[in-house]
Amino acid sequence: MQIKSDNAEVVESKKSFDINRAKKLNARIKILRMEKALEGLDNCIHMNDPDTPLTHHFADGLYGREIFIPKGYCLTTGIHATEHIAIISKGKCTVVSEDGIVDLEAPHTMVTKIGTKRAIYVHEDLVWTTVHLNPDNENDIDKLVSMISFKNFKEYLDFDSLQAQVGCDK
Repeated sequence: MQIKSDNAEVVESKKSFDINRAKKLNARIKILRMEKALEGLDNCIHMNDPDTPLTHHFADGLYGREIFIPKGYCLTTGIHATEHIAIISKGKCTVVSEDGIVDLEAPHTMVTKIGTKRAIYVHEDLVWTTVHLNPDNENDIDKLVSMISFKNFKEYLDFDSLQAQVGCDK
């Protein structure tokens, strides 16, 4: 029996997709475990931590979040609900995400994709800024946080599934 090459490509593509999906799931699990392990430890970011001030910036249609993170700190990010620009303007860090492990050093600018969650270790005092669309010029921080982040991976997966059903690009 002979298999057409286009069928073999589909099978190979499906295998590759399944492997990539498994790797992403494995990375998510590890980041969530790390997040749980960090709860309550010193040198880990917690809400309203005076050692890690968060500054909010507003421009017409834009919202910026700038955080200072001291050397030696560990943290995990929220699950990003928007694609946006992220800028490291000071410092060095190691970042773990679904895409792997990477060392980043200022100056560095990147695009954060929807669904990204990171674990970060800070090697040198760090300033990290994200810039988000804010078409309604919202200035209520709690509302903005709910607009730019998912509460959990289930909420992200529900969003991702809905986007796929209606054929939208993420």
